[in-house]
This record gives sequence, C-alpha cells and structure tokens, in this order.
Amino acid sequence: MYSAKEVFHSMNFFKQKTHIIILLAALAISGGMFLYGKRIYNDLLQLRESEIAFFTKSRELDTYFRDFQRSLGFGGFIHNVKEYIVHRSPPQLVLLDANVQELETAHAFIKEHLQDPESAHAMVMLDRFVLVIRQKHEQLIKPENQLLGPTELDILLDIETPEILSALVTLESLKNRHSKEAILKIQNSIDTFVSHLFLAIVLLPLTLLIGIYLTLLLNREIRTKQQLASATKLLRNNEEKFRALFEQAGGYCMIIDPNTSDGIPVIVDANKAACFAHGYTKEEFVGIPVANIDDEEGKRLVKKRTSEIMTGKPFYCENVHVRKDGTSFDVAVNAKRIDIGDEPPLILTTEYDITDRKNSEETIKTAYSMLKTAEEIAHIGSWEWDIQKDKFNMSEEWRQIHGVTNKILTMTELMSIAHPDDAKDIENIFKDALAGVRPYDLTHRIIRQDNGKVRVISAKGLVSRDKEGKPYKVIGTAQDITEIKLAEEELKESEERFRGVFNQAAVGVARLALDGTWLEVNKKLCDIVGYSHEELLSKTFKDITHPDDLQTDLNYVNQLLKDEIKTYTMEKRYLKKNGDMVWINLTASLTRDINNAPDYFVAVIEDITKRKQTERQLENYREQLESLVEQRTSELQDKIDELELFNTFTVDREEQMILLKEEINSLLSELEREEKYTVVK
Repeated sequence: MYSAKEVFHSMNFFKQKTHIIILLAALAISGGMFLYGKRIYNDLLQLRESEIAFFTKSRELDTYFRDFQRSLGFGGFIHNVKEYIVHRSPPQLVLLDANVQELETAHAFIKEHLQDPESAHAMVMLDRFVLVIRQKHEQLIKPENQLLGPTELDILLDIETPEILSALVTLESLKNRHSKEAILKIQNSIDTFVSHLFLAIVLLPLTLLIGIYLTLLLNREIRTKQQLASATKLLRNNEEKFRALFEQAGGYCMIIDPNTSDGIPVIVDANKAACFAHGYTKEEFVGIPVANIDDEEGKRLVKKRTSEIMTGKPFYCENVHVRKDGTSFDVAVNAKRIDIGDEPPLILTTEYDITDRKNSEETIKTAYSMLKTAEEIAHIGSWEWDIQKDKFNMSEEWRQIHGVTNKILTMTELMSIAHPDDAKDIENIFKDALAGVRPYDLTHRIIRQDNGKVRVISAKGLVSRDKEGKPYKVIGTAQDITEIKLAEEELKESEERFRGVFNQAAVGVARLALDGTWLEVNKKLCDIVGYSHEELLSKTFKDITHPDDLQTDLNYVNQLLKDEIKTYTMEKRYLKKNGDMVWINLTASLTRDINNAPDYFVAVIEDITKRKQTERQLENYREQLESLVEQRTSELQDKIDELELFNTFTVDREEQMILLKEEINSLLSELEREEKYTVVK
C-alpha cells in the first residue's frame, strides 16, 4: 500500500523537471503515450476482473477445504456419525444428511477448480473418501431393525485417514502453488503498469487530463496493491494452516528430499512428533539422511523404496526405525511424491508407531501356536458357532477328533455327525444354553465322518450375548474321552472285583488314616473284633490294641513313617467289644502319594487265637513230657542203684542181671510210648 506522501510525490513529480527539452519531448510523444496508457489501462481492467474471480475462487476453495478437514474428525461427518450411533435420533440424522450434502458440494467444487495432472491421485483419494462416506451414510439411514449392532469401528473402517490426509496436503500444496503463481503474475503486471505509468507521468506533465487519468489509475493501482496484500495474507494463512496440519497430524510427518548425489534421501522438514519419537531435536533431525534412522534392513532397501515412491504411486511399508539412543521401534510408513511448480520433487511421509500392534500380533501368534500345541497334546479341539450366519468354525484338532474335512459347517451338518441316540439331547441342551437355562456341558457320542467309528466326546460351550442379552455366538471345546470312558469302565470293573475280594477275604483287611483311625474295613475284621462296621470306623487301632502290645506296634509305625522299613509283621492282641482277648497276626504297610508323602496305612489281620491255643497246649504237653522223662530217668537211676547193690549181695548174679535187664527194657518201652503219644497230641 502506498502512503499519502508517496502519492503526493508521484503527482508532483513533474515539478522537479522543468527542462524545456523534456517538455517538448513530452508534448511530442504525449499522443502516443496516451494511446499506450489507454491500452495498459484496458489490460489492467481485464486483469482486475480475472483477479476478482481468482480471489472469489480462492475464498470458496478455502471454505470447501475447511469442510473436508472438518470431516476428518474435527466436528464433521465422523462426529455426526458418532452422535447418531449414540442417540439414534431424527435431528442427528437430519444433521448427518446436511453434512453429507455439504461434503459432496465441496468435493464437486474442488474437483472442478483444481483440474491438474499432478492432483490426479489426490482427486482419486477424495473420490474414494466421498464414496465411502456416501456408502456409510446409506448404511446409517437404514431402519434400525436392519442394523445388526454396528459399531463405530464397523462404520468408519474403510475411511483411510492417512491417505486422505496425504491427498489434502497434496491439493493444499497445489492450491497454494497456483495462488503464488497468480499473485506473482498480478504483481509483475502491476509492476509493469506502474513503470509505464511513471514514464507517462514524466513525459506528459502538462496534460491535466492525463494527470487526472493517471491519478485514477494510481488509486486503482493502490486498491490492487491492497488486494494483493490480502492475497498475500491469505497465502500466509494457508501456509500456517498447512503447518498446523503438518504438526498436529496423528503420525510422524516428514518431508524428504530425494535429490541427493548418493541417492540417499535427506530429511528437510519434520513435525515435532517425528523428532520426539526418534529422540532428536528439530535442529538435529533436519538434514540427516533417512538411512540414519533405519535398521540394517531399511538401509539396504532405502534406494529401492525411494525409486518406487518417485514413480508417483502410493507407497506403504512396515519398517524398523532406530532412535538416537540406539533403541528401535516398528513403524508403518505411507509415502507420496510431491511436485511443487518447477522445483525438484519432494517426498511426504506419514508414519505411525506400530510397536504395540507388532507386539500384539506376536503375542497372538505365540498364543495361537501354544493353543494349537496344547490342543494337540491334550487332544482337545475348539469351535465357534456364529448364530446369525449359522456358521460352525472349528480348529484343526476338532476336525481331527471328528474326522471332518470341512473347515466350516452348518448346524444341520454338525448334527449329522452326532450319534442318533444322542442328537436330541444335544439339540435340547443347545436350546437351553441359548435361553440361559443351563450351560452347554455334556458328554455325547459321535460317528466319525471319515471312518464311521463311534467316539465319546466331552463338549463344553460359552454363550456370548449382545447388550440386549441376545445370543450371537457360542465358543466351546470338544475332547475325545473314549479311552477315558473305557478306562473308567475297566476301573469300575476292577473296583468291583477288588470290592468282592475285599469283602469276602478270609482275613481282615483295612485302610487306616495316619492318626490310626479306621478308614475302611471288611466284614471279616468286624467279625474278628466283634464290632459293627460303623462302630469300628469311629475308633482307632490304639483303642482295641492290648496295652502290652501297643508300644511295639507304635514303634513299627514310626519306622514306616520315617521310611526306615517298607512293611512289618507282628503278633499282637486285640480286645474285642465284649472284653475278650483275640490273638492276631498283623501285616502292615504305608502307602504314599505322588509327592512321596505318607497317605494311609494298609493292614492285613489274621485271627491266630486257635493257633495260639494249640501252641499253648503243645507247651503244656512238652512240660508234662519233660516232667515224665525226668521222673522215669530218676526211677531208672534208682533201679541201676538197686542193681549195683544187688550185685553185691546176691549169689546168683547172672539170673538177677537177666531180671534187671528185662525190667529196664520194660521201663524204656513205656517211656517211648509216652513220648510218641505226646507228639501225636
């Protein structure tokens, strides 16, 4: 804008040039200059008209660009979609309709006024964005009963904000470039006109009409300068908007210059998020090669990736970046070539930290591998039934268990595998589980699809419900327990056989707790001690053991508990319920659990009372025999003494010896008979 002093100086410039030659020359060429000035004036009028149209178009473009930026989450379509999903009210739907119409109008205007080959890809992205908006809008205006519980993620899933952001940045750059070129063109025209006007004022100082005419032109030129200043301010505002958009973008934005001698692009600009994420200040970050923030794989591929980006096609890759401190993180990279006027092309990249996503993917992958391995080891298959779509999905192990080749079944196909006798039970428990009456948990038989063999399956399921309590999915497991069932049958038969042997054994058999309490006893033991089954289970072995035998028994028990001996046998006395004493032969051992800790005692009790009585009788007979032998020996000795005495006093010695021998033989025979009789008894 010119000051009043400058205008006054221009109007009075001729006063400073009074030389007659200049005046004559001015008069001589005034006619030609007048015609020339008129032509310049007409050109300026045409320029003014195009200039007004340009500024009008520029303001409208700004308005419609703001509509698109608002649609990216700052209160436009996405905001109204969220409000409509939450409230489902007609006013929200009307607001959503108005917003969609406004967005389509903006799209048509931008597409009409930015016809440029360089904006082709950006226009395609805007077309795609508007198409997705229209599709989602059509989904939202369906009757509520046709919406199967859409979530915000389902509604907005296809809106690829990073690519739309890149498209808007590209169009914004093109618009700013056109604005700069138009303003430059206007500036050059005005400068040319001013220079010519200045020459005309110098050459025609005496023509009042030309002076007035030039004054009018000068005033108009001043207004043009004001409009140019407004356009410059608008351009500056657009640049500030771009910078704000660049800085506030959700990812790490960088502008990269690929025009280097070694082919390694250099970072020429970056937003704060990108600098912070890589651990650099902006001064440190700008100017370094992009290979400096890549891992070894990225360094190896940097030139190849740059070549792909420079073809102009949208580029996406996942890479590993290295921070200043040497740590690394995973990023998703969206890159686009940017052409601005005659300047060398640049590259705009928008990156996002996907470390958490990568970790989640790795965790999911590891969990899936562990689940698959666990299913194979445990022989347990998993399944999922989508109730709405009637699709029954199953794991590989489930298909192996059931002999199924299909990866997806319908419920009808699934029921065809069930054993006919169990199909009704399966159907009923499915209905009860969906109704919430009881959980899905049953054991049933199937007929394998591949070989027709009957297997026993343990199936469990969990019903998932929506916010309204309506079931929409069932997830469960299936385990082949055929061998377990067979083992249970064998165990049951074995237990029955053991129980028969246990109860019908000819000796007492018992299981005792570590404190000596009877846990389990057979009938024979009850008969031995004279107690009923219930009475005996309420006592300990100490209660019925003879006091004189208890300590010896306890010593053996302690040795078992200390693992000094594995078993012991002893004869001891029990006191029967009626107070009588009974002799038993006890064989005891200790059973340990899987941790080798003492669990319970096992005892075998044999009633040896009769044997003890027989032994006592034999002892008595032995004592009697010993007494008889002693008596007979004494009598024999007496006879021998008599014989010696007789030898001294008899004459007929030989005859007496014969008689004595016969008597001795008789005594010996009698003694022998007594001994034989005792042994037989």
